[in-house]
Amino acid sequence: MNERERLGAALEPLLDRIASKEPTPGGGAVAAWVGATGCALGRMVVDYSIGRKAEHDAEVQRAGDALDTARTVLMELGEEDAAAYELLSAALKLPKDDAGRADALAPAVARAIEVPSAVAATGLNVLRVMEGLAPVCNPYLRSDLGVAGGMMEASVRGAVWMVRTNLSLVKDADRKSDLSGGAARWLEGASSLRGRVDALCRGS
Repeated sequence: MNERERLGAALEPLLDRIASKEPTPGGGAVAAWVGATGCALGRMVVDYSIGRKAEHDAEVQRAGDALDTARTVLMELGEEDAAAYELLSAALKLPKDDAGRADALAPAVARAIEVPSAVAATGLNVLRVMEGLAPVCNPYLRSDLGVAGGMMEASVRGAVWMVRTNLSLVKDADRKSDLSGGAARWLEGASSLRGRVDALCRGS
């Protein structure tokens, strides 16, 4: 087996797990893990950039530290998303006339929204880090940073899908409106930041 085949083989168990006829891991976990992968790719850019220009090393290293932290957070959020789904699914399966259903459902819905919201917020922060990294990184790695930026935007968009799909379960109209507005701002912010990262990576 050559190196390329070994790399592909390492991904197969995760891809099989995602593709299986099981509800978890689903879109929320995948959104988080796509973001974590983008962080890992950004870290590679950092490692190939440190030492090229001493005056930028501290800035580049700070970006690397932020990417490492975000990667850990996003991996954990992927697992938490699966747990949140299971909690919500269990609450929704309770009979509608069950006296405890409302008490079980409210925190489950809140958690199912909190986790992807955290994914989106983390993704936006990472895009800001990448925007700062682009002008000072190794120019030969800017294409990789551009790919990483695209992955981070996809992570935010995926997280917004998961927030929006649960809005129908939010009873408070003001809370629902706030969440919907926040989701729209996340999308706009991710698109804008990704565009700026792309422009910097192209050198324009």
